Amino acid sequence: MIDIVGIVASLAVALISVAFSHCIAQRIKFRSNLRGLLAELDYNLKVLADIRAYLGLDEEAEKESKQALTTFPKLCRFAFDYFVIEGHLLKIPKQNREKLLDIYRGFDLVNKYIEHYNETKYGVLFVTSGATIFRKSIRKVLKKQISETERMIKDFLKSIN
Repeated sequence: MIDIVGIVASLAVALISVAFSHCIAQRIKFRSNLRGLLAELDYNLKVLADIRAYLGLDEEAEKESKQALTTFPKLCRFAFDYFVIEGHLLKIPKQNREKLLDIYRGFDLVNKYIEHYNETKYGVLFVTSGATIFRKSIRKVLKKQISETERMIKDFLKSIN
C-alpha cells in the first residue's frame, strides 16, 4: 500500500512539474513574441515616415515636370503573422486585439496604394494620359492613410505600455 501511495505522489508531482514548466515556457514565448511585434510596429512607424518623405520628393519633382526615381519601402508584417499563427492574438484583450487588427489592415492598404502608385510611375499606367492625375489622387489617399495608421500605432503603443 505504501508503494502505491509513493508512486501516485511521485507521479502527481511529476505531472504538476511538467504542467508548471509548460505554463512558464508559454508565458516566456508570448512575451518574446509580443516584444517582437512591438519592435515591428516601431520599425513600421519609421518606414511610414520614410514613405511620407519619398512622396514629398515625388511631389516636388512633379512640380518641376521631372520624375524622382524613388523606391518605396514596404511595411513589414512578419512578427504579426507569427503572433497570429502561434495563437497569441487571442490572448490579448479584445480592445487591443481590434486595434492591432486595424493597424495591420492599415499596413496592407498602404502597401497596396504604394503598388498602385508605382504602377502609375513605372508600369503600364505610366503611358496613359491620366497617369499624373492618378498619381496625385493616390498620393493624397496614401498620405491620409499613412497619417491614420501612424496615429493608430501611437495610440496602441500608449495603451500597451
